[in-house]
Amino acid sequence: MISWNDGLVIGVKSIDDDHKNLLNIINEFSQAIDNNTNNEEFEKIFDELNIYVNGHLRREEALIKKSGYKDFDNHQSQHRSFANKIPEIKNRFFSTNDYFDKKDIVVFLIDWLINHIINEDMKLIKHFKKSGLIKKDKDKKLSVKEKLLEFITTTVSFNKRMYISVVIPIIGMFLFASLFVWKNYQEYTSVKDVSRVTNSLFYINSLTHSLQIERGLSSGYISATDNEFYNKLIKQRKISNEEIKLLIAKLESEKKYFQKNTIDKFISDVQLLKKIRSLVDTKKIFKEKEFNFYTKMIKNILTMTSSIMFLHSNKEISYHLSILSSMISLKEIMGQERAYGMVIVEQGNSTDSQYNSFLKFQASQETYFNIFRGIVIDRDKSMMNDFLSSDTNRKVLSYIEQILNHNYTELTPQKWFITTTKNIDNFNYYIDIHLNEINNIINNNINKLFNNFIIWSMFTFIMLIVTQLIIYLFEVSTSAQILKLSNGMKSIAAGNRDIKFLNNYDFRDDISEIYDSYELTRRALLKSDIYAQIYIEQEKIKVLYQEKLNEKLKKEVNYDGLTGLYNRRYFDMIFTKELSRARRDKLSFTFVMMDIDHFKQYNDTYGHNEGDNVLKSIANFLDEKLSRAGDFCFRLGGEEFGFFFTGNTLEELLDYTNGICKGIEELHIEHSKNSASSYVTASFGLIHFDYKSIIMDAQSIYIAADKALYTAKKDGRNRVIANDIKESNND
Repeated sequence: MISWNDGLVIGVKSIDDDHKNLLNIINEFSQAIDNNTNNEEFEKIFDELNIYVNGHLRREEALIKKSGYKDFDNHQSQHRSFANKIPEIKNRFFSTNDYFDKKDIVVFLIDWLINHIINEDMKLIKHFKKSGLIKKDKDKKLSVKEKLLEFITTTVSFNKRMYISVVIPIIGMFLFASLFVWKNYQEYTSVKDVSRVTNSLFYINSLTHSLQIERGLSSGYISATDNEFYNKLIKQRKISNEEIKLLIAKLESEKKYFQKNTIDKFISDVQLLKKIRSLVDTKKIFKEKEFNFYTKMIKNILTMTSSIMFLHSNKEISYHLSILSSMISLKEIMGQERAYGMVIVEQGNSTDSQYNSFLKFQASQETYFNIFRGIVIDRDKSMMNDFLSSDTNRKVLSYIEQILNHNYTELTPQKWFITTTKNIDNFNYYIDIHLNEINNIINNNINKLFNNFIIWSMFTFIMLIVTQLIIYLFEVSTSAQILKLSNGMKSIAAGNRDIKFLNNYDFRDDISEIYDSYELTRRALLKSDIYAQIYIEQEKIKVLYQEKLNEKLKKEVNYDGLTGLYNRRYFDMIFTKELSRARRDKLSFTFVMMDIDHFKQYNDTYGHNEGDNVLKSIANFLDEKLSRAGDFCFRLGGEEFGFFFTGNTLEELLDYTNGICKGIEELHIEHSKNSASSYVTASFGLIHFDYKSIIMDAQSIYIAADKALYTAKKDGRNRVIANDIKESNND
């Protein structure tokens, strides 16, 4: 059962009531499944659901149209799409008898309702408020100060309030000066920080570039049947080791700018790299594991760039840093493509997984290049076009086409590695250009900002007292919005999701962006709360399903009531499966039939109660002896038992079975009518198969073992007779 959450309230009573009723219908549907209600009742529920969904959608669409919502057609289209699915859902429900499948339909309906409210209807709140469909809280009374602050914040944007204060004669100049000095100082300190750590990008890029080449060579070496890439791999490792030392030294000197866990991951990866290399040298590592390790290590190194990206800087630096980060990520994708290509070309074929991964790398590169064309400046577009149209890149594309067409006639791993490496080196050249430009920009900015800071600091210091009067109004108006946001965040932290921040103004400013971010967070948390309930409901379904399954299994008795061993029913059920498993796992298979010698005479002499005790004693003995994983022991009927093994030689099993035969006699159960001994004994018929020879059906194997048992009895009882089948008749 999913409970209603007031965070889902839109504010329009008719819509909110519809949503609550729809949730109630879905909960009723779920309860009916649990109660195993008849189909007639389910027909009524589906009819009610269909009628109510269509009625709700029509009522909602009328209100949306009334509010003047511009995207009405798309919203209506989403409504119709779900309404048309209800008959399909109904057919799916009545076409299955599986409890779990039916509960999945409940989860689907809840998922639709929550997405409908959060992702669709909550977008309409602003329009409903403007059109007067959502009424203001009349019970809340505002003081004069609150009314003034509300008027200022709702009629004048944050940026305009700042602008008005700076244009006030003289006093505005002081405010402008102080703001400029502060901003200048922040940018100066930020750029200084960026200057200290940006140089790390050179080391990060060099190391990841080296590891990418090492990854490609390692993949090629592992996949190759000879050692054609080994010498290159050793040389590349030396280069990587030098790059690692340089980056470690750089991180040590600038560690306050990087997250400790990021550095720790890097050091840990470096230590693990030695073990991975050793496994690569001996080819005792799967290609996927080697590839994933290098990719993970490179990814961890690249996360260090986030420390630089979050440092405040001007737009020009931010532009180059963002482009640089994307280019480094793109280069990593190209490196992964190179490594996968090495494996595919070396093998001369590819698995579906490798082929799909290779396609994904291509798609990712195309996506990155398309994004670059849309956001970079003309000069960078030109550089990007030069790279894409270069002979090397065209050659790589032709090789990719050959791989996709499974044409490896002329394509060799060496050709692929050399060409892709050259192409990546060409791309890395453009990365170096951006790195150098960032350093030049930073140095120029430091000098410029330092000079500006000195000039404006002196001017601002003189005017500081006067400017405080103007700043007061600015502080009061903005503090109110910040305090409101702070209270909202505290409310979210306390688990409440009902405080909404909606931008009802006709302008966009920084505060609006903050409010929108809060609202997105609130909705995401609200959705998370609902999905948590869905998850709990799913877990309940699983528990209930398991309980029903357990009840069913309890009704199926697989054990012999007297001896506690598996019974003939269970033997018939698993014998063929275990036979098939042995063939699949390439294991030998042995089946043994055992019969207690002269058991009828024992019953006639000592009574059936004592006979039952003998069966129990022997069953306990067999249960103790046959306790290894994969051993199975059965009471097949009367005094007849059976057991089978997998994975042993005939000699081992003969010794083992003879030990059981001797052990039964050594139980020293008196049997005066036994021709083989003065104690109770048993005869054994054993049939042994090599996995290549397992061609007989279960019945034939049973008969063959029974014949061996017959021979054991004929030859004097209290012994093991074995039949070993070594070759298939079809071989």
